[in-house]
Amino acid sequence: MVLSVLLLSLSARAQETDQVNVMLTLPNYNQIYVADLDLKHVQSTGVLFTAQLQSLASTPIQVKLRLTVNVTLANGSSYPDIADVTTNPFWLQPAQMKVITNVDLSGENPPLSVETSHYNTDQVNELKNVALATGKAPAGIYEFVLQCTDVNNISISQPARGTIVVTNPSQIDLALPIDQGSITTLFPHFQWSSNVDTVVLSVYE
Repeated sequence: MVLSVLLLSLSARAQETDQVNVMLTLPNYNQIYVADLDLKHVQSTGVLFTAQLQSLASTPIQVKLRLTVNVTLANGSSYPDIADVTTNPFWLQPAQMKVITNVDLSGENPPLSVETSHYNTDQVNELKNVALATGKAPAGIYEFVLQCTDVNNISISQPARGTIVVTNPSQIDLALPIDQGSITTLFPHFQWSSNVDTVVLSVYE
């Protein structure tokens, strides 16, 4: 009984400290670039994440947005907190819904300026070595974690999490019949090779 009351009390306190509701949406990409993880300096105009922030407070509040990126590669290598970005404070009005994307954080005069930015260059260099000359991020799971804090960096929201599963599919190569080869049967056998598990094939006459 005492334990139940304690758990309810802790839950109520956690809800009281939540002043912002954070929702995170990620695109259905199967490939991204290693440089995209440098959220402050990336020049790409592509949307990597979309955050929706809604104030739960009854008065205007100043908040910061913190984003961290964790990477787990298909080969088992793990890179926690490979990127960690916190914005400068901005105001949220009562019940206001504010939409923020990664594009808002980069460029010469971004709409939302960055207060601190940590980009683990050692881990990124390891990713680049795996990616070789393509610049594309290696296959694996890229987790994005968003959370709002107050001006003293104390959390005022539950973390919102989302993942991008990178597969980096390559093109499908026709193995049979041989290119420019002749076909002498009414029912030819076609064979393709690819390094992905599932493909969609369309055949036209």
